Amino acid sequence: MVSSTVKIIGCLFVACLMVQAQNPAQKTNPSTISGKVTFKGKGLPGITVGARSQQSGRSRNPLMVTTDQLGNYRIPNVSPGEYEVMPAAPQYLVGGQAPIKKLIVSEGENLENVDFVLVRGGVITGKVVGADGRPLIEEPVEIFPMGGTDAKPLVLMNLHSDPTDDRGVYRIWGLRPGKYRVAAGVSQERMYVRGTPSVYSQTYHPSTTDPSEATLITVTEGSEATNVDITLRRTVNVFTVYARVVDAEGKPLPNAMYALQKFEQNSSMTTSGFTSDSRGEIKIDNVTPGKYALYLEPSKAVDVYTEPVRFEVVDQDVKDLVIKASSGNSVSGVVVLDGVDEKLAIKPNELMMLARAENKDPNNHIRTPSAVINPDGSFHVGGLRPGVIELAVWGQRQGVAFEVTQIARDGVVQSAVEIKPGEQIKGLRVLVKTRTGRVRGLVKVENGRIGFSHVSVNIKKIGENSGVMPQVDDRGRFLSDPLSAGLYEVVVTVYTAHGRPISTQQQVAVADNQVAEVMLTLDLKSDPGQGRP
Repeated sequence: MVSSTVKIIGCLFVACLMVQAQNPAQKTNPSTISGKVTFKGKGLPGITVGARSQQSGRSRNPLMVTTDQLGNYRIPNVSPGEYEVMPAAPQYLVGGQAPIKKLIVSEGENLENVDFVLVRGGVITGKVVGADGRPLIEEPVEIFPMGGTDAKPLVLMNLHSDPTDDRGVYRIWGLRPGKYRVAAGVSQERMYVRGTPSVYSQTYHPSTTDPSEATLITVTEGSEATNVDITLRRTVNVFTVYARVVDAEGKPLPNAMYALQKFEQNSSMTTSGFTSDSRGEIKIDNVTPGKYALYLEPSKAVDVYTEPVRFEVVDQDVKDLVIKASSGNSVSGVVVLDGVDEKLAIKPNELMMLARAENKDPNNHIRTPSAVINPDGSFHVGGLRPGVIELAVWGQRQGVAFEVTQIARDGVVQSAVEIKPGEQIKGLRVLVKTRTGRVRGLVKVENGRIGFSHVSVNIKKIGENSGVMPQVDDRGRFLSDPLSAGLYEVVVTVYTAHGRPISTQQQVAVADNQVAEVMLTLDLKSDPGQGRP
């Protein structure tokens, strides 16, 4: 049984090996990443280290190597770009630092001393039983790392273990040193649990539903906390929701994709990917009390849309809900690549057209309909709601982004395209150009120290309200997404321990097919907290 941190490691550098490659990278002067993996001061042999590209359109298969007898590793043939580097060693943790190093690699660069110091993780294990003392099987267990003081602990995140075994025993390993709450059962925020005959209210070790009364478990490097048992007493009332999906004529709509959304006080949570049965019927078991909405998702097979059907689960099953589908509106036309560099050899069928009707309800998280653009540039997107339509074009080509610069309908340029109920808009001519300029920068720090994970960068075109916010890597470097040509302002900000922002800015000119270089310096000399966020 493993913690989710370990599972993430496995996903990044084992399961993700099967992700398909995208467009082949252009020929460049390859780079290398090298370093050493140690444990208790000694090199650790046989540890897998991987570097995974973070750039859209590039194969996300990690480049993987194994440390030698002295713990050294070297990753060759690294193309320029953004990478995450980490060791895949489930029995260890990266000590005193984030488990992943973020790096921006330039062409022909040899990055050395990308080192990892590993430590043994801790273990929490125990048993989950019911009020009668019998073990509860396949009961999920969560742990909550704590921050701040014991009096006012702050939940930073939660980790899920595998469920309990046939003895009711759980074992969570690979934990960082610290204090943890341990809980079993279902939290109120969880939407619903399928296939569970009974649902217990979330209970913290040893037997309390109040998190402030939970016993904190201390984990140290390589320690094992045993007998962290939990007794579940209170069951949560769960109910069944029944609904039907019908078309505009009231006929059953089989195999329609739908989503269930649950509303919390200041947020909502959506689970999607379900389908109605052959009679258009929906049955959702084990739904906990709360406010919900059901709606159909965009589908290429069924050109319809629905407004969300809201309902509340209180103290009984919910029956006779009807999701009525309306015939979908649609837009169609042709995409024209305007002013695209011929050397890029971009073809229309490499692109995807995205269309979204204006959404005035912030609680509706309905997916945006989309369609692949045909080789001749024509497109058709259906299943749209009435309203003002926003069109966007997306492609997988590495280092290139796309923007819609003009939309014409029957030869007349449109400031906005509004679609009415039941309307099928045809004859749109959508001009699309590429964004191929980028900003690459370096953040330097004077008179203090900071962790670059606390530094934010905002790159905004002069005269526009929004911009892009690239991540800063562990060396203070950043690289923007593709930008259109123009004059930009680059703002670098860090918040100190006292909440006081320190920032610096610089203007830079961006040209097509060029990378603009900038260097910005943060001076921390006036910060009473010594510049340590």
